[in-house]
Formats: sequence, structure tokens, C-alpha cells
Amino acid sequence: MLARDYLTSLTLAERLCRSDPDIAGRIYSPEVLQFLRDGVIVFPQVIDPQLLDAYERNLDDLPSLATSSLLHGLISIDGKAEHYKAKVLRNLVQLGIDDFRSAAPGLKLNDLHRYFDAARSLAFVDPVIRFLDELLGSAPALIQSLTFWKSSEQPVHQDFSY
Repeated sequence: MLARDYLTSLTLAERLCRSDPDIAGRIYSPEVLQFLRDGVIVFPQVIDPQLLDAYERNLDDLPSLATSSLLHGLISIDGKAEHYKAKVLRNLVQLGIDDFRSAAPGLKLNDLHRYFDAARSLAFVDPVIRFLDELLGSAPALIQSLTFWKSSEQPVHQDFSY
């Protein structure tokens, strides 16, 4: 991206906040304004603990999902070099990892929202969706999800789709 194109790449909310903060302050919610000011927003206690428990049970069920007759190529494995042999959930179980939470750091599972209602529900928590809709000017879409229990230990970076 060329430097001259940077400002036009920003959301309307961010452009307005930079050009006329008084008008932005009358239009946008305190959450959006805080995010634009601080670069971060915290939504305390917006996730139902029962939903987290359901997701935890889903993670317990990963080995059985790997051996089912469904196609699981979309649950891909990523992370450190020792995980590259797995690539898909079925191979992870064949490598002897039956609980990814006990695996070495860096093991990441992609797109569990395609298989588990709890993962999908976690991605669509109402206050977060409303915030993103206001910030972006349209409803967000879920194109990928990423689940990992331990740090990937990657250097600081930004992934386009997360």
C-alpha cells in the first residue's frame, strides 16, 4: 500500500474520528471511541461460562471427530515444524496426540467453527458483533477461526484473516 492510500483504507469511523472528533463523539458508541483512541477494547463477562464449558467438551471430543466418516481436511494443523507432519486432524491422532492441549507449544487448529456449535457461538457473541458492525460499517463475517491452547511462540506478526 502506498502512503497516500493509507487514510482511504481506514474505516469511516476512524477517518471521522481523526478529522472531526467532536462529530465522531456524537455518532459513535463509547466502545468504538475507546477502541479508536486506545487500539484495544475489552468486553468483560460477555461470554456465558456454559458456552465455554461446551467448547471445552468439544475439545475433549476432537479424537472421536478425527476418526469419524466426515471429511475433516478443513481442520488443519499449523504451528512449529514438529506439527507439520499432521496437517489434518486425523493425522494428529495417528501421531499419538489425542489431546492437542497436551501437545508441544505451537499446535494450532483452524476452522473448528465448521464442526462445533460452541465454537461458532463464541465467534458471534452479540456485544462483539454489534461493536464490529458499528466500527466497520457493516456486519462482520466469519471466514476462519483459530484455536490453540499454548502459544505459537511466533514473533510479533499480523495474519490477514484473523
